[in-house]
Amino acid sequence: MGSAPLRVFLSASVIHFSTILVVCLIVLVPIQNWVSLGVMIAGCGVFGIGYYCIGWRDSVRDGLSKKIDREDRTWYGVLPVIGYLFVTGSGIALGSRLTLGCEALALSMGMLLVVGIHNAWDITVWSITRPRD
Repeated sequence: MGSAPLRVFLSASVIHFSTILVVCLIVLVPIQNWVSLGVMIAGCGVFGIGYYCIGWRDSVRDGLSKKIDREDRTWYGVLPVIGYLFVTGSGIALGSRLTLGCEALALSMGMLLVVGIHNAWDITVWSITRPRD
């Protein structure tokens, strides 16, 4: 198995759950200014987007992108990127003291949680039901 399937399908759920954990820990830290909070939250979003750019590059290079169906493209590619864009945007909004940042952060954490659970379940079902060689 090349790096693309591992990065796109298996490691992605770990990245989602880790991002949720890190963001929740950042929010719990008694930070004294909004700019620091916003920068740390936005950094988590930028990390997630960067991770997906590397994953997409690997999947194109390995030819995996031509084999992925529409449902998997949505759950493993599009929805996580939207979630990480929301994380980045919420960090920017929080750094600017906009209350919309709190709602955007909650939405993005919920989205990444749903995507992570779906994808972990999808991988589990696939690994149990796939034909053995």
